[in-house]
Amino acid sequence: MKKYVVFMFVGLLFLSFISNVQTSEIFSTSDGAVQGYCVVAYFTESKPMKGKKEFTANLAGENWYFASAENLNTFKVSPEKYVPQFGGYRAYRMSRGYKAKTDPEA
Repeated sequence: MKKYVVFMFVGLLFLSFISNVQTSEIFSTSDGAVQGYCVVAYFTESKPMKGKKEFTANLAGENWYFASAENLNTFKVSPEKYVPQFGGYRAYRMSRGYKAKTDPEA
């Protein structure tokens, strides 16, 4: 009986952890949305670039950082063009029903 209770407790703890990890709509870390990378630079520079804290916008409760004031202003005009599909999570994992962090350099 004790093993059953321990097993149930561990299972509930795991489910609680998983549900809390996957609550954010946008992939974000302490560095900001999309790990602090400038989402506009993927289109304007054709490469990943880290954003700078002096060029910040807040959208969906997350801080988005940009490589330049121009990229920040571009984002503010049409954020829906630049917010990553699936909130920046891995598309393959999302197609399987759960969220997994992504690599902004990929």
